[in-house]
Amino acid sequence: MDRVQTINYFRQQKCYQGLIRLPDTLRKIKTFVNEVTQLKVLRKYLHANKIKGEFEILNHMLDSNITDLSFALTYFWRKWRKG
Repeated sequence: MDRVQTINYFRQQKCYQGLIRLPDTLRKIKTFVNEVTQLKVLRKYLHANKIKGEFEILNHMLDSNITDLSFALTYFWRKWRKG
């Protein structure tokens, strides 16, 4: 696979969107972790359902990013090995 094919591959919509979403997802996870770790013991128990819900949303977003990028990179490497 030459340079132009590689660039075009990574410009494909699904791969491009996955790369664009990943930093935003990681920032959201970092913010979430910081907020959760700063809760007082009582507040932690009062907001447990909200924390669980937010965690599940962020976990799904990250899984989606990883799945999209994993598929894209697997496809790229297979094409590259075939030449």
